[in-house]
Amino acid sequence: MTIYKLKEDKSDCGNSRGISLLSVAGKVLARVMLQRLITQVAQTVLPKSQCGIRCGRSTIDMIFVARLLQEKCREQHHYLC
Repeated sequence: MTIYKLKEDKSDCGNSRGISLLSVAGKVLARVMLQRLITQVAQTVLPKSQCGIRCGRSTIDMIFVARLLQEKCREQHHYLC
């Protein structure tokens, strides 16, 4: 299929450009493969403690947990002294 470039003569082949759906099919295939790879990596390769790149896990949550542990450690140290 061709698209007219809005130049002079429509019958001249140089005034139209060809289109192909191959690039669209390639993008769809790439998207499907990416989703499958992300799912596989998330389930098997990344540890559960990995945050920031896993879906539903934020580095903010890990910072909060680290601060809670720090506070508990300080409380225990205070009671020991």
